[in-house]
Amino acid sequence: MSIYSQEQLNKAKEIIRQMAAARGISEDAIRIEMSAAIDAALAETDPQVRDAWAHSPFAHTRPTVEEFILFAAQEVGE
Repeated sequence: MSIYSQEQLNKAKEIIRQMAAARGISEDAIRIEMSAAIDAALAETDPQVRDAWAHSPFAHTRPTVEEFILFAAQEVGE
């Protein structure tokens, strides 16, 4: 179960569509790239990065691409 509403998740899906269109690639390609970036961030050994993940809403679970987009947007103040 997501910490975000369906409306918010739909907004993130639209962002993925826009990113794909802007880059001329498929939405699946965007998801693959972003999933790899999320996996790399979760595997990071830097203590500051580990601490940031531990204090995120995803301390005990891997975020979906949509959840990560929404979380990142909140972190940077949209």
